[in-house]
Amino acid sequence: MQMIGRAGRPQFDKDGVAVIMTTYESAARYNQLLKGQLIESHLLERIIEHLNAEVVAAGMATELSCLKWLKLTYMFTRMKKAPLKFFRQHLSPLQIEGKLQEICKNNVDQLLHAVSYTAIVSEWTKRVRPELNANASVARVAYSVSAEHAVEGE
Repeated sequence: MQMIGRAGRPQFDKDGVAVIMTTYESAARYNQLLKGQLIESHLLERIIEHLNAEVVAAGMATELSCLKWLKLTYMFTRMKKAPLKFFRQHLSPLQIEGKLQEICKNNVDQLLHAVSYTAIVSEWTKRVRPELNANASVARVAYSVSAEHAVEGE
């Protein structure tokens, strides 16, 4: 839906056209959106999966890169405008940024733990059961991610 807001060529055209193809069951939802109903971000509910995808796609694996990425999201925009929906309390912009840093730290730590565990299993597999060594590159990836995280934390 966010891309529909950029339909057309804004630098050349004042109007754009977007076509939404959906099931009959979902049509009512899209009709409500066309009438101006606010779209809310649900990124926070599945942030670990999205962060993992960003790590794989862009090599992002540090708290700082996570924070920069999250500040570019619609979720961050909504957090600033409606902090109660995300934090159940009114927060200043500085407090929201602090909460965002916490979110980054917790999720990057979870990913690093998962990558480290995967690397240990991969190394064990390589040594004990070399015939099962389908994930040999996982250890190298885990090491490089952990090394980058350690250097930034110094």
